[in-house]
Amino acid sequence: MTRQPLFDPADFRIPEAVTYVCVGAKPPFLRRNEAAMTQYFADKSPGMPGRTKLEAQVAAARAGSARREDAPDTADRSQITRLGEIARGRGGMTAEEFFLYRVVGRAGAVPVAVMPRPR
Repeated sequence: MTRQPLFDPADFRIPEAVTYVCVGAKPPFLRRNEAAMTQYFADKSPGMPGRTKLEAQVAAARAGSARREDAPDTADRSQITRLGEIARGRGGMTAEEFFLYRVVGRAGAVPVAVMPRPR
């Protein structure tokens, strides 16, 4: 019985006569990423005009991720309190920002997580 691959090998840059075994390590480069990198280099090369285009793409990607701005679902909670925000970054540059919430479950609901972890 021949098993089919999970992903189409044609979607990746795999050199001729090379068999790639996916074992959770770094996979070969995706062809669609190659097109994105080529566009990135083309946008970056002209200096500031390219930077403006790159920043617009980042803003569009963030706007497309509406879920990032949504408050937690209140279905099984009796109380949700927004505590603040934290940021992850390095060298004075923010990479990600997170909203922190204190969430109290409804009486009788099954706990999803118990923190701090019981010993």
